Amino acid sequence: MDDQGSNISTDCSLGVHDIIQDGINGMIVPCGDKLLLKNEIIESIEKSVMVHFNQIQLKSFLPEFVIEEYISFISS
Repeated sequence: MDDQGSNISTDCSLGVHDIIQDGINGMIVPCGDKLLLKNEIIESIEKSVMVHFNQIQLKSFLPEFVIEEYISFISS
């Protein structure tokens, strides 16, 4: 599933398949499968948090940031 695939639904109506392509832009869980639905929601949240965290963490390795830190370090 791509990074935009945080749509999660149960397979409860025909309209779901018009909006969500299972595994492409979301996940369609069989009706009544509470455990799978719970696991998909948790996985979606964890992926979202990790993507956000990685973006913040990667900023500290950008040349602009590293140069500023280096100059600050050698100047002190």
